[in-house]
Amino acid sequence: MIAVAWRQHRVQILVVVAMAGALIGWMIVVGHAVPIALQNGAKCTENWAGGGFITSQCDALLGEQTILVTQTRIIYEALFIVPMLTGLVIGSSLVAGDLQRRTNRFAWTQSVSRTRWYLTKSALVAAVAVVSSVAVAAVAAWWVSIVTTETSNASHYWSVQLQSPEWGSRIHPALFDVTGYVVVAYALFALALGVTFGAVFRKTFWSVLATIVIFVTVRLVIIFLRPFYLTPLSAPDASFQQYGLPTSDWIVGDSLRNLPGGHANPHQLQAIANACSEVSSNSPESSYFSCLTVHHAMSYTLYQPLSRFWEFQAIESGIFVAAAIALFGLGLWAVRRWRA
Repeated sequence: MIAVAWRQHRVQILVVVAMAGALIGWMIVVGHAVPIALQNGAKCTENWAGGGFITSQCDALLGEQTILVTQTRIIYEALFIVPMLTGLVIGSSLVAGDLQRRTNRFAWTQSVSRTRWYLTKSALVAAVAVVSSVAVAAVAAWWVSIVTTETSNASHYWSVQLQSPEWGSRIHPALFDVTGYVVVAYALFALALGVTFGAVFRKTFWSVLATIVIFVTVRLVIIFLRPFYLTPLSAPDASFQQYGLPTSDWIVGDSLRNLPGGHANPHQLQAIANACSEVSSNSPESSYFSCLTVHHAMSYTLYQPLSRFWEFQAIESGIFVAAAIALFGLGLWAVRRWRA
């Protein structure tokens, strides 16, 4: 049965493997090129006044950096899309394609049960999706570390062009979705969507469309829920003003609270904050916090520390893996109800 499934879907499987291999190779090339380009650019800047580099050479180096910035941004976007493409390429047509070609009838007349037929095909493509995603995630972790480390001390050109000041911390949304093992969970979920919708709708087109809509919708919803996986930590805004924001942590919101001796309700706290803001509009920022303190109130910043990165990865991966298992079960139920 595995050999039959391989012959039926080898094209889609090879497309996924080739897609993952191409992305991995691209990340390796760019990852090795970024440090060299930045070193050459730094030498150009240092030696400009002394005439160590002529203008044409520096222009060429700037051109190389521009190309690398463009490639970096494309790779970054590709890391978001690849999990969904995995589900579209090998998931959407896995069951629906067989039904449309009516090759399922041949399998069922060869003493192969519907359950075995469905589980064997699903297990084969799931293994391909998991292995390819693990490889992409492993190389992506190395690539992200290279880009963030090398560009953090580079010229402002890289920072401005990448337009991602939060790249330095993995817990920020800018990097959380493309690093760690959650990438594997995304791919498995997308695959389960494609397989299940193919079993339910029995048409590849509708399976593809539903997979895209549901996958994107769920990912957006999860982004809004992620800050509350664990209770955010808090710190007084006044201390942040004095010592600086923790750039490695993820700022998720703020809140107004009573200090000892204060008994204001949320509406009263907001009124106090608005009044203090008006009073301090023409004064140093510290007077705003002084005003809040006088009214026994304080503004707090809510944040998720970088140390919770792997906890968040485990929580989110668990959500998507559980959803994938439920979807595969729904697909099996749909297949068992088909009429031959």
